[in-house]
Amino acid sequence: MDKEIKFEIKRKSVHVLIGFISILLIYFLETKVVFYISLIFFSVMIYLRAKILEKKRVFLISDLIDIFERKNEKENEPGKGAMNFALSVILITSIFEKNTCIISILILSISDTLASIIGKRFGKVKIKNGKTLEGCLSFFISSLIICIFFMEIKKAIAVSLFAVMIEFIVLLDDNLSIPLGVSFMISMIK
Repeated sequence: MDKEIKFEIKRKSVHVLIGFISILLIYFLETKVVFYISLIFFSVMIYLRAKILEKKRVFLISDLIDIFERKNEKENEPGKGAMNFALSVILITSIFEKNTCIISILILSISDTLASIIGKRFGKVKIKNGKTLEGCLSFFISSLIICIFFMEIKKAIAVSLFAVMIEFIVLLDDNLSIPLGVSFMISMIK
């Protein structure tokens, strides 16, 4: 396995871990509590990111960024992914019901991770912005499997197609666009 794929697996394992922690919090706590926990995390991240951008070392956070962030993100936008993940949890838990939040975070955590790893490892057909057909297909299939557990098949297909379009287009950071877009889609088709 090449170095880039090993790094991506390591990076995405944190992505999945944060997703599952978020899902457990949403499942076991009131969404209002999860909203406040995420808000506190987001606020702390803004402060710590400001210190890091001032080229100051922040205990543990700087080390995590060094280990898990891509080189261009370390230099230009350290902690952006984690901040956007927290922001998306803040937004979706303040707007949508629990199951909708859980589905959207599962898709972000699992489907985005699979798309990245499968696209980098097996991707042959390049589409756009470094995305591959194989990565997009793995995103769609995994999203569909997730959605089938929560809704009827026609709705699951619609949500999964919409999710893969969001992933493909990427107008915002996908840590923000996927949970928001998927949550809006689910609420529209209910």
